[in-house]
Amino acid sequence: MPKKDRLTTSVSISIILTLTVILSACTPTLLDSSRANGPSPTALVTETPHPTTTPSATATPIPTATAPPSPAATPTPSPTVAPVPSPNRTPLRISVDTGFSAEESWRHVERLASEIGSRSVGAPAVDKAADYIADQLASYGYQVERQSFPFQRYIDQGSQITVERPHQLAIGAGVMQLSAQGEVTAALVDVGLGRPSDFDAKTVKGKVALARRGGISFDEKAANAMAAGAIGLIVSNNEPGLFEGSLRTPVSIPVVAITPEDGQRLRALLNEKETVVRLAVKAHVQEGTTQNVVGTRPGDRAGAVIVGGHYDSVMAGPGANDNASGVGVALEVARALAARDYPYTVKVIAFSAEEIGHLGSRHYVSALSPKERQSIVAMINLDMVGVGNNLTVAGTGQLVAIGVDAARKAGYAAARLYGQGGGASDHTAFLDAGVPALYITWGPDPRYHSAQDKTHHVQPRLLAATGQIVLDVLKFLSNG
Repeated sequence: MPKKDRLTTSVSISIILTLTVILSACTPTLLDSSRANGPSPTALVTETPHPTTTPSATATPIPTATAPPSPAATPTPSPTVAPVPSPNRTPLRISVDTGFSAEESWRHVERLASEIGSRSVGAPAVDKAADYIADQLASYGYQVERQSFPFQRYIDQGSQITVERPHQLAIGAGVMQLSAQGEVTAALVDVGLGRPSDFDAKTVKGKVALARRGGISFDEKAANAMAAGAIGLIVSNNEPGLFEGSLRTPVSIPVVAITPEDGQRLRALLNEKETVVRLAVKAHVQEGTTQNVVGTRPGDRAGAVIVGGHYDSVMAGPGANDNASGVGVALEVARALAARDYPYTVKVIAFSAEEIGHLGSRHYVSALSPKERQSIVAMINLDMVGVGNNLTVAGTGQLVAIGVDAARKAGYAAARLYGQGGGASDHTAFLDAGVPALYITWGPDPRYHSAQDKTHHVQPRLLAATGQIVLDVLKFLSNG
């Protein structure tokens, strides 16, 4: 907030106190802010997180954070998340000099989710969203590039599981992206989480494996099943509802998703007697091109920082929280930085095709030269930052420590995870390439990947908090 030129001491104090009261008492009234922790997400999720060791990065060194350094290897994260202030009762603690507007950020969410709507890759709405994002970045003075790349997605046309024995039973299923198509009939075998050790005492060759979601990625489950000789894989959700899953690479066996309730039904049958299932994968393969939108603001110091998030959504809903919220914060961060003399080159990137396998971020990273990769000081990924009471940061150890410290200064306790343990999203492509990355997300969101993921559920207060954390992290990095 700009300072007045030369006011008297008493007037200055009066103004400062007045502004402090206004900022502290201000709770956005744009929408119904009532929020409870709620159940786990109810439908359609993308991919299982898979903890890994943080890759060794050769990029520009990151300044040492005031928080204690993290271990080099990925520890087993504690499931307990420290309590955070209630979104309804705690005053909004925003630094007066951030230049970040929660209202402007929320306006971007409203435009993307309410006006443009569902941004499923391959739909015309994706191009409309890309145009909007490009126009906003250009209006802030950024150099805008459209980075096109091909995609291939499966559109389910009635994939199904039919229990043949001990009695007939039809179960709905969702095809995993990049699954093999076709039909197989074989005995079913429960393989737990689908880890290599889960297959050791099982005879899986020539059978259909039944695994629970969680612990490791879908790719690893499928690879382990194929290595053990399975001819099909069924993954039951570990949260209510069905989900859209995505493999990173094509596989040679049919892979489908089912609800946790149907998983329990199948396991109950297995406990009684041998169970034979027919697994049929039917899908239409859609091919096309989509685009990342990259805004660049050159800096005077060698090195670059990236702030990004995906702008596509699942077909099921308008994707307000997932992930118009992340894009809305990234755009407002871009505007705030445009008014500052920030030393590093700033790149604000809206990735496409995250929901079908992180294709946009993977394409962006693959197109970088070794020198460009090494010049990246940090990549900050914002995914689902508008709903929930629990803040999580994940990624490269030093960046996680900086992020946790920034959250603490903003008045929030953050759960910290390392490497890709925080979830599968666009930061993982950077981590895999050895680029320092930080992932910021809030949760839980009971409307995740559903038709109810609408703008009025997104809390401006959380957008503001996320924006402040990002700007504080970037400020810390620039002081190194």
